[in-house]
Amino acid sequence: MTSETDHCGRTICGPITLGDTHRQPPAQLDLFKGGPDVVTVFPLHRRIATVRKMAAGIASRDYKGGQRYWSNHVHQERARLARLGMKPEQIDAEIKRYAIEVSRVIHLQEQYGSAPDGAA
Repeated sequence: MTSETDHCGRTICGPITLGDTHRQPPAQLDLFKGGPDVVTVFPLHRRIATVRKMAAGIASRDYKGGQRYWSNHVHQERARLARLGMKPEQIDAEIKRYAIEVSRVIHLQEQYGSAPDGAA
C-alpha cells in the first residue's frame, strides 16, 4: 500500500501510526458494577425560585401560620433528601443553609419591599 503526503508532510492515506502502540488504553469506568450509589442533589439554598416562593409563603402568613408552613415544608424536604440517600448530617447542613437563605430573602423583602433582581 502506498502512502501520500499533503503539503505539510502529513500522511493522507495508507497506514496510520499513533506513536507508542504498546501503551494500554485508559481503563473504562464501569458504571454498572456494584458499589455505593451516589446521588448529588442540587443545593436547596441555590434554588432561587424555591427560596423566593418559600419566603413569600412565610411572609404572607401570620407568625404561627408561617411557622407551620415552614415546618411542614422542612419535614417534606427532609423526607425527600433521605429517600435520595443523603445522610442525616448532610440533610441537617442542607436545611441549615436553606433556612439561612430563606431568612435572608424575607429580610430583604421587609427592608426593600421586594428582593432585588439577582438576589435569591
